[in-house]
Amino acid sequence: MDAFYALEHVGMAILDLQGTVLVATGWQDVCTKFHRVHPETCQHCAESDVALSAGVAPGEFKLYRCKNGLWDMATPIVVGERHLGNFFLGQFFFDDEQPDLEFFRAQARRYGFDETEYLAALERVPHWSRKRVEHAMTFYAQLAQMISGMGYRNLQLAQTLAEQKRTKEALKENHALISLFMRHSPIYAFIKEVTATESRVLIASDNFKDMIGIPGSEMTGKTMAELFPPEFAAKISDDDWVVVQKGRTLNLEEDLDGRHYVTIKFPIVREGKTLLAGYTIDVTERKRAETALRRSEEKFEKAFITSPYAITLTQAHDGRFLDVNPAFASITGFTKEEALADTSIGLQLWVRAEDRQAVIDDLRAGRNVANRECRFRTKDGRILTCSFSAQMLQLDETPCILSSIADISAQKQGEEALRRANRALQTISRCNQLLVSSTDEASLLNGICRLLVEQGGYRMAWIGYAEPDEEKSIRPVAQAGFEAGYLDAIRISWADDERGRGPTGTAIRTGRPAIARNIPEDPAYAPWRAAAIRRGYASSIALPMQKGENCLGVFNLYAAEPDAFQPEEIQLLAELADNLAYGIEALRQRDRRKQAEEKLRASEERYRSILNTSPDGIVILDAKGNALMGSPSAAALFGFDRDKDLSGLQMADFIAPEDRERAFSNLALTFQGQSHGPVEYRALRVDGSSFDMEVNANPIRDAEGKSVQLVAVIRDVSARKRTEEEIRNLAKFPSENPSPVLRIARDGTLLYVNEAGQGQLPQWHLQVGRESPPWLREAAARSFDDGSPFELELAHGQRLFSFFVAPVAAAGYVNLYGHDVTESQQAKKALQDSEAQLSNALEMTRAGHWEYDVASDMFTFNDNFYRIYRTTAAEAGGYKMSSAEYVRRFCHPDDAALVGQEARAAIATKDPHYHRQIEHRIRYADGAAGHVAVRFFVVKDAQGRTIQTRGVNQDITAYKQAEETLQASEARYRTFIEATSDLVFLKDKAFRYLISNEANNAFLGKPEADVIGRTDFDFMPRGIAERCRASDQAALDEGRGIVSEETVAGKIYQTVKFPVPLPNGSTGVGGYIRDVTERKRADESLRSSLQITEGIINTIPMRVFWKDKNLVYLGCNAAFARDAGFADPKDIIGKDDFQMGWRKQAELYRADDRQVIESGQPKLFIEEPQTTPAGKTLTLLTSKIPLRNDQGEITGVLGTYMDVTQQKLAEEKMRASTERFQDIAANIPGAIYQIQAGRTGALEVPYMSSGCDALFERPVAEMDFTGLLFDRMHLGDRALFDHSLAAAAQKLERWSLEFRIAVPDGRTKWLRASANPRILPSGAVLWTGVLLDIDELKRTEDALRLSEAFQRHLMDAMPSPVFYKDRQGRYLGCNQAFEKFFGQTKTQLIGKIVFDVAPPDLAAIYHAKDMELIDRPGIQIYDSQIQDAQGNRRDVVFHKASIPDDRGTATGLVGIILDITDRKQAEDQLAQQLDELRRWYAATLGRENRIAELKREINAQARRLGEPPPYPSTEVPAP
Repeated sequence: MDAFYALEHVGMAILDLQGTVLVATGWQDVCTKFHRVHPETCQHCAESDVALSAGVAPGEFKLYRCKNGLWDMATPIVVGERHLGNFFLGQFFFDDEQPDLEFFRAQARRYGFDETEYLAALERVPHWSRKRVEHAMTFYAQLAQMISGMGYRNLQLAQTLAEQKRTKEALKENHALISLFMRHSPIYAFIKEVTATESRVLIASDNFKDMIGIPGSEMTGKTMAELFPPEFAAKISDDDWVVVQKGRTLNLEEDLDGRHYVTIKFPIVREGKTLLAGYTIDVTERKRAETALRRSEEKFEKAFITSPYAITLTQAHDGRFLDVNPAFASITGFTKEEALADTSIGLQLWVRAEDRQAVIDDLRAGRNVANRECRFRTKDGRILTCSFSAQMLQLDETPCILSSIADISAQKQGEEALRRANRALQTISRCNQLLVSSTDEASLLNGICRLLVEQGGYRMAWIGYAEPDEEKSIRPVAQAGFEAGYLDAIRISWADDERGRGPTGTAIRTGRPAIARNIPEDPAYAPWRAAAIRRGYASSIALPMQKGENCLGVFNLYAAEPDAFQPEEIQLLAELADNLAYGIEALRQRDRRKQAEEKLRASEERYRSILNTSPDGIVILDAKGNALMGSPSAAALFGFDRDKDLSGLQMADFIAPEDRERAFSNLALTFQGQSHGPVEYRALRVDGSSFDMEVNANPIRDAEGKSVQLVAVIRDVSARKRTEEEIRNLAKFPSENPSPVLRIARDGTLLYVNEAGQGQLPQWHLQVGRESPPWLREAAARSFDDGSPFELELAHGQRLFSFFVAPVAAAGYVNLYGHDVTESQQAKKALQDSEAQLSNALEMTRAGHWEYDVASDMFTFNDNFYRIYRTTAAEAGGYKMSSAEYVRRFCHPDDAALVGQEARAAIATKDPHYHRQIEHRIRYADGAAGHVAVRFFVVKDAQGRTIQTRGVNQDITAYKQAEETLQASEARYRTFIEATSDLVFLKDKAFRYLISNEANNAFLGKPEADVIGRTDFDFMPRGIAERCRASDQAALDEGRGIVSEETVAGKIYQTVKFPVPLPNGSTGVGGYIRDVTERKRADESLRSSLQITEGIINTIPMRVFWKDKNLVYLGCNAAFARDAGFADPKDIIGKDDFQMGWRKQAELYRADDRQVIESGQPKLFIEEPQTTPAGKTLTLLTSKIPLRNDQGEITGVLGTYMDVTQQKLAEEKMRASTERFQDIAANIPGAIYQIQAGRTGALEVPYMSSGCDALFERPVAEMDFTGLLFDRMHLGDRALFDHSLAAAAQKLERWSLEFRIAVPDGRTKWLRASANPRILPSGAVLWTGVLLDIDELKRTEDALRLSEAFQRHLMDAMPSPVFYKDRQGRYLGCNQAFEKFFGQTKTQLIGKIVFDVAPPDLAAIYHAKDMELIDRPGIQIYDSQIQDAQGNRRDVVFHKASIPDDRGTATGLVGIILDITDRKQAEDQLAQQLDELRRWYAATLGRENRIAELKREINAQARRLGEPPPYPSTEVPAP
């Protein structure tokens, strides 16, 4: 747009549809400085922009006068069919209209514009003819259309490229998906080549190793007979042939090595050949689950019948009983018939209706009920406390409730008593454990409060500290439980007043526990009673925390019941308070010690860091100058290794002899406390070389303030001294130059003339400080415009001077370096006047003469010509030579074109007096390069055609070299002055600026023209200017350089000032000022920076190393050292690659190093092999860059590498896997999918393979993948799905989940998803994995789980011991009652036999009975004895049943033990009574009567025992 403006001078812009200016150029000042500045007029501009943007068709334009009074135009920019913006031209008047000046004056007044400036800007607004406006707008409308068309084509191209990229990425992603699927899929995949006699493997998945012990990669080429047992292999081959010959798909079930498989085989055609593909799935676990379910049902049936606990099965929708076991009748008194005809409500079993409702609510919410305490009513009205368990299950798709009931009244009473006894002791024990393990006071106090509430059962606990303030307040520091603002609402003191006489204040004052046994009735609790009652506090205790005679504070507990604190509990709590006081004090003491240790460690670390990382040398000296300690940098300064111990060395030995006396004097002064700032000495290194050093020394004092040692900071200032010397030398160049030197400002003012040029000033009409003549101003302007130097000639009387004009654009002036060229000009004139004189001059000057004949294209040279080129005519082949040969031999290749151009111009010219003088580079005969000056003229024939050129060549190489040396010197001088960031200046003896570089000008805030000739008082506050004047004067007075540091506006400046002799014979002051703020800060932070850097490179996983130019290691990080087989990075210093474990690759590495060092270019991401010390070969990804010093010189190479061996292997495997399984990917079971989780947590499914058709039982095209998955997912599983996926994403670990979906026929189906995560560049997590149909297996497992869960709940609810064993009599499990009775846990019992747990005599009986039942399956009941955990033998009845398999063979048994000890004792007592009755009857009655009566009595007793009467009749026989 700027180019258009330069051509047309038309203001233009591009605007969007809202009027926003996107780009603009050439806008008028009246708009940019006025209209677009004021808010209201700017709003007028915006309205104009919007008005122009509406209703303009492509290729047309719209004209509009804005509210600010100027004309604007616009044409639309349309890309495709979308109007994106407008091309704008405007801010003009028509030339046939006169601007309304009164309107604009009023506008200036209204908006506060400067009227004069505003109208002046208005005058600069262009006036265009209407024809020009029409032509311009037509052009720009066409331009806008062209831009629109190009934009549309570019957009189309971008869309095409993007589509190609998406297609490529999709193909790549598809390959990755196949690879991922096959890596994580449980199927065994294969492709075979099949004939009538054999099947041979072409490709097989590597997981075949899990099946037959051979990975798929080793199966290729093998036949079935080589891989499987003969019969199995023959069957496989036969099935394969059927598939290939008949083109059928086979679905087979197969058994191999005790595992069950399902195999699907199908034909595939490749290049006209039919191959066989297929996959095998291991369904062993499913088969086992089905078998286990069958056995579980049998166990359930036996357990249901034999269980001593009531078990019921009811319908969920109406509560009607479907089945009850025999124990239900014995516990509740209701028969099975009565129960099946009614519900629990009808039988009035539930004592509390809310208990029943809570159970129903939990079950409806999907929560099982386990061992819930409930009360039930029996048929005869008794109330039982029972343990109730229940869960929902589906029977024939009907929701049912399975429940069990056990009477636990006696057990609960015992448990409650035990709980009350142990609560306090357990709580105190936990608190003491916390005391031992806590590491800080706050967590200890809050943890104690939390334990007392959560474990101790108290309603609220808090701890307060007794404050020693005037009010004797108590400050709460920890609390737990139901507090609800209680501590904020009350005010408690430990003073002896109303608010200090409660339990808390009393405990602190007396040092003894204080109790409020009944808060509502305790008069001392009056100030806080209402707040306590509202929060349910009925009693409280306050326990003092004593530290010797002092009370740290108080420990308060609140209970919901009155009189809650018993004596034993109070004693334990008091001990806890004492322990807590001790723990607080111990933590405080430990914290104090830790803080002190941390401060000491930090101090030592800081000291060590200073010594080790300071770039300046640091030395500790005694009063005699002996070194006590030195830093590594100090050792390096004096030429030692950095780890050299400097202690014991005399520092005077390292100071030049001429400076030693001064050094000892300064040492003494420093010890006396006299500060003298930095001092410079000439120093000596251990190898005898010397350098300039700056020493800044300060005393180290003892506790009494006596100087005992001295710390010296040493800096090498040699480079700085050299720079100062160079500045002084450069400053002398203009004044000492024997030829005139002039300096002209950009505005033509003569700024400076050296002494050699002073005499010419009147003749040239020049005066310093005045404007120079026009010819000199023009020369200066030309130099600024061209930006390059040129020559200028100037006459002075009879003399002629040539000036080399060199611009210094950055400083705003031009330097003219003159030299007298009178003689050379006179010689030139003489050469033109006479050929004879020319010939003589050539001989005298040894210049080379030549002639060139145009017709023959041949040069003729003289001997001097060949001397110039360091050869002879004989060596060159004669005095004649073609132009091509001349150029080849003697012209510098870079200047051959210039010579040819001049020759062609000479031949083509029409000027008969044509002559030229040029300079160009040549090539001497010995190959060296030089410079010649060539002067020539043309000779023409009568027709004006050039027939010859004649000339001379003069060797000006020495002149050129001198000139280049001069230019280089000037360039160095000017580069230093202008390029440095230091402030550089030169002042005259009156301290007026003569030279001021850009940095100094910027510091003073003025351009150089405003600085030169003025003093510091013109720019600085008087106080600062006076300090500058004083240091200037000191430099003059002392006649030497002065170095000082000053802080100005928060920055530290180092100033160097020195006397400079001026051309007029006076002495001025030169100097430079350097901002050393950052350097000072860097000195302070360098130690920590180096530590941080070292820590970073040693903790990053990347290996880092650096070498010198000889490819010797200078250092590395810890990871690199470990790879090289070294424990410490220091061990590698000084070694090269030939001494490493990777010596085989040493030359390869070193070639890369040399290339980087020689080219100065980095080599990035090189893949290289590496042999480890253990002999293993790795693949590395290496990058190397040149290592440079501060001057930019390459000093070595810096490299990093990463081990990408596994990555490369993975890439290779991915390619192989993609090729191997691409034929069978479409036939695998399940589906491959991807889920993307954005940063907001939103989930979407961007991809699913075609296998989802079968999984979801619908075509994929019916809906998007996201909807297909989540819209069909069971509502109860969605939250779990999201939560588990998010949890796995946080750890970036593999994820798997089983969940349900709804299929079209209304069924619920189980799927298993598994996937691996990957972080995308956007931060989203992309999961790629496999979906499998596990519905059949899941339903089998669910049934098994339900059965086993039922058994578990049932067994644990039984009060009698229950156990089960395998066929060999090994225990497989038991219930809790069994564990309690025998004193062994289930874990301890499983796997043992009866001989491991019972006395030998009893074990033999048990084992014999077990084996009898195993041999003859069925039910077994027998009496025996058992020995309990206390060693007591009890009478029992064993109820056992065998567990058969499919064929009826017993695979194990289950048993229940009923304790009948009490019943046996009662039966024995009854037998004794019967015996006594018989004896009494025989002794008192006749024999017959006694017999009859005895029979009747026995029959009666038998009936009472539930046994049949032994005698059919009790009649007395007739006599």
